[in-house]
Amino acid sequence: MPNFPLSDIRPGMSVCDRDSERIGTITRVHQLGRVVGVPPVEEGYVQVDPSLRDLGKELYIPLDVIGECSGDTCFLNLSSDEIKGKGWNRKPANI
Repeated sequence: MPNFPLSDIRPGMSVCDRDSERIGTITRVHQLGRVVGVPPVEEGYVQVDPSLRDLGKELYIPLDVIGECSGDTCFLNLSSDEIKGKGWNRKPANI
């Protein structure tokens, strides 16, 4: 679960990987609700318009890989190379 309020995430924010390489811009936040667990986690995605061509036309990045948001930027817990193999360029069925 992110250690910041999910309300801090909003369209127009930049998304960077863990090495501060820019991934793209958030176009929409899909918040799906709470998932029962210990601790409970917020389920959802940020829809991102990628700035890196090899990532596809759109990305749907799970909220739980956002490690930190500061100012107008969210930082992921993954590198851009790790993101490429996740299949996040396909829209999840639950949104």
